[in-house]
Amino acid sequence: MIVHEGVIAEALQPELAAGLGRVYAEIFEVPAAEIRADFTLMPRGRFFTAGRPSRSSIIACSVPVGANDARRQRLLAEITALWCELTGCTPHDVVVTAADARS
Repeated sequence: MIVHEGVIAEALQPELAAGLGRVYAEIFEVPAAEIRADFTLMPRGRFFTAGRPSRSSIIACSVPVGANDARRQRLLAEITALWCELTGCTPHDVVVTAADARS
């Protein structure tokens, strides 16, 4: 995950990581302990949207090769909802991707 300094409280990161792990584990039927979530903090003022410091967060996931569209769409929707609920952001402030994992 890529988050901008000052946008997501550091204290919230463990709860976000655990929530993302639960969502992924439920959808793809894998143990939550196998899910890894890393945060990359971007310095404040490094990126901009419409001339203002960006507040967007990027959550880049990989899914099993051949994952069907229904599971992929559910993952994207549930991660977006979880992120918005925990951070107070809007869906316009979060980008979630779900690329096929490398075999």
